[in-house]
Amino acid sequence: MADRTVQFQRAVDFLSERQARGPIAQRIGLPLHAGVSLPTGAHTAQANTLGLRALVRGVASATKQAFRARLAEFSEDSERISTEFFFAQSNRLSGAEQVALFMEGRESGAVAHAAARQPTVPRELQNALLEHGFHHTEAMRALAANPSTHPQTLLPLASHPIRDVRIAVASHIGPRMRIEEKALEADKQLVFNTLIEQYEDGYGPFIIPVCKDLEQLRWVFDRSTLTPATASLFTENPYASNDILLSVLGSNTIGLLPGGPGVKERARALVNNRLGDLGPTL
Repeated sequence: MADRTVQFQRAVDFLSERQARGPIAQRIGLPLHAGVSLPTGAHTAQANTLGLRALVRGVASATKQAFRARLAEFSEDSERISTEFFFAQSNRLSGAEQVALFMEGRESGAVAHAAARQPTVPRELQNALLEHGFHHTEAMRALAANPSTHPQTLLPLASHPIRDVRIAVASHIGPRMRIEEKALEADKQLVFNTLIEQYEDGYGPFIIPVCKDLEQLRWVFDRSTLTPATASLFTENPYASNDILLSVLGSNTIGLLPGGPGVKERARALVNNRLGDLGPTL
């Protein structure tokens, strides 16, 4: 049987071979040439480590230079600033630096959107976006949907004139109400209450499942278009009152729509379980 022992190449041999080929690392669309000066004689572990560290430092330095050169090629400031926001976290820009960057291009919707869709948006940048970019719809929708957005930032967005932004707030705060954040509970509840007061059908999938207040649930139910999908959200909420379940059960409209009979049967089962022999006979 042939010897199938796996042979691993030594790091020094690998780097020597790559150096001979003239390796090129592509960064930001520009070629970066990195060479390794290997020690002669005995290749000690310490020398190998120093060589690799020098390689990493050289590539990092060349990358930064290439990044700056690439930015300089942009003809429009908005393109340059948007690209800078794309790399803001990897370049370790502080919150204050990001605010200054945004203010430079605040008239551009692309700049505001790039700032708002970062994985983490610094709190001071959130405030600047609200104050100077509230009219940039796509940016506000991205900010509303961003998991890092503070509830105090979400509060004014819950009353934004554009419906898509408000729905983005609902899709954010609904699931977040299930998460315990002691320092933010009061702020989250304010956002949630605002959405309840201004309830629209589009909020339903995010708001109804996490609502625990009987009065708020009734308020939402009375303002909902009672489709089978919406009715199902109420039947699946254990805090829904018997009155709500009986209203679902007594709805002729739901029974005529696809999926409606199943929802009514679930409402009937829930009411019967709660009331026992006193349950409805509808």
